[in-house]
Amino acid sequence: DSLGNMALNNSFVVWIDNAAPTYSNISVNNSNPDPLDTVRHNVNWTNNDLSFAILEVNSSGASCDTTANVSSMSIAGVSAWANLSWQVPSSCEGKTISWKQYGNDTLGNMNLTSLQTYVVNNVNPTASFSTNPIDTYNSSSTSVTFELKVSDNNAVNGLRLYGNWSGSWLANQTNSSPYNDTIWSIQVTGIPNGIFTGQEIGELINS
Repeated sequence: DSLGNMALNNSFVVWIDNAAPTYSNISVNNSNPDPLDTVRHNVNWTNNDLSFAILEVNSSGASCDTTANVSSMSIAGVSAWANLSWQVPSSCEGKTISWKQYGNDTLGNMNLTSLQTYVVNNVNPTASFSTNPIDTYNSSSTSVTFELKVSDNNAVNGLRLYGNWSGSWLANQTNSSPYNDTIWSIQVTGIPNGIFTGQEIGELINS
């Protein structure tokens, strides 16, 4: 005061923390997944007081446009793993998937990883015979009805019946607009006497 008296109040300290979390050890558990596989995206975050992490997936390509914060999880302490999963849609077959994680602390400081990518496998369609004709089928007729189908997680655009009754393997019948996972019944005529085998081939659209 004006007389020179002085008093000391209690002191206090203010901490300023604007340091964002840092990341390391980025990985996925499957770098070449099949459609419908679940991929785990792993990042180790470090900070004084971690709070939560977010996974963002950005896939691109025909019928595979997805930009979303698809999942999040709480993290705590000074170091923690964020292992966040995402299931690959069927429409992303053969496409490149980009992803990154965001790490946040309790004060709202945020950081994001560099962009990461992996490629989804192409999966061949499955072609199969149905119940007719049975294996080792024996007939006196030169006409035989075949039942076959093609199945895939995407649309299909072709199914062929191959036979060796002409002396070599040739496409005998073709269905250019089959229904996915649906039996196609076709009668083949003019099969000569002998022992022959048939083979089915399915085609995937845009394969």
